[in-house]
Amino acid sequence: MRIRRSVHAGLVAVAAAAGTMLAAPLGHAAPWDKVNCVPVPIASRLEVTCTNTTAEAATATMIALCSDLRILHEPEFPIAPADTVTFTRDCGAGATLLLWNASGETISERAQRRERERSDEQEKQRKQREQSDQDDKQREQERKRRSGY
Repeated sequence: MRIRRSVHAGLVAVAAAAGTMLAAPLGHAAPWDKVNCVPVPIASRLEVTCTNTTAEAATATMIALCSDLRILHEPEFPIAPADTVTFTRDCGAGATLLLWNASGETISERAQRRERERSDEQEKQRKQREQSDQDDKQREQERKRRSGY
């Protein structure tokens, strides 16, 4: 009997806590803030709705491929902080959408991504120089070996 009452009391407590959490208004904590983009194909056009839940400006990018091989591209469409925007691009008469994608990022995320890309490119160039230097040394050693040194 005591175990049953304890289990029942525990379930009531869990249900009350869950109800309180579900009824509480959702806040926008920094880790959850982001830019959400939803591309929706409608016949020959692509409609993209992006919501910026952050406190900073953001941009959205959309790219699509039409059946007539036309490329639809909208680079860095601006979105104000805590705003929603919708933009549409059309393949034209007789064409349909084959592939599409849309994404968004805040200004600081874009700056971080570009810095990572720059850093990655510099690292790639450094490795290529090192490999080229090693290749040069190997060729020089092979040349000396063949010439009898």
